[in-house]
Amino acid sequence: MPWLATLARMQFKGRNLIFALVVGLLMVPAQSQIVPVFLIVQKIPFAGGNDWLGNGGTGLLNTYWGMILPTAATPFGIFMMRQFFSRIPIEYEESARLDGAEPFTIFWRILLPLARPAMAVLGILSFQAAWNDFIWPLILTSQREMATLQIGLQLLQSGPDARWNVVMAMATLITMPIIIVFLFAQRYVIDGAVTSGVKG
Repeated sequence: MPWLATLARMQFKGRNLIFALVVGLLMVPAQSQIVPVFLIVQKIPFAGGNDWLGNGGTGLLNTYWGMILPTAATPFGIFMMRQFFSRIPIEYEESARLDGAEPFTIFWRILLPLARPAMAVLGILSFQAAWNDFIWPLILTSQREMATLQIGLQLLQSGPDARWNVVMAMATLITMPIIIVFLFAQRYVIDGAVTSGVKG
């Protein structure tokens, strides 16, 4: 997270190029990333019996970390947080610098609390995308105990003897966590715009 503030607030050589690459990644279809990401997860060194070259084991296949890490940082999340940090008035940082605050203190005590609405929105969207994901858990896992609810829902409705009342009940239950997360975070979503205390 601190480097996102750096990308938005500090001037350095190559800053616009890095941001252009992040925006360019938004145009890459998710389907074309499945095979490369699978190979990276499988070849992670020192995980799942792999050696330092990433050979000899299964890496993060059939693990929760294998499901979480590929979606931990997305181009959309980087773009969204960078745009949010760039909207925060520079006067906050200048006042803190005059008071002798270090760069990390400015980030931790000033910028990060102001970014709570954006983090709440990004958290909801990331949770929704990960919760509803079907293809990646299906490819990553081969053990039945690692299957997600979406895979279980697909198994329920497959075959000629599918019980659609059970399928609809389970689909309703699967939707409930997303609704609960939104209800707890809606206060931050409503306060999404940064309110500036600086008089022009």
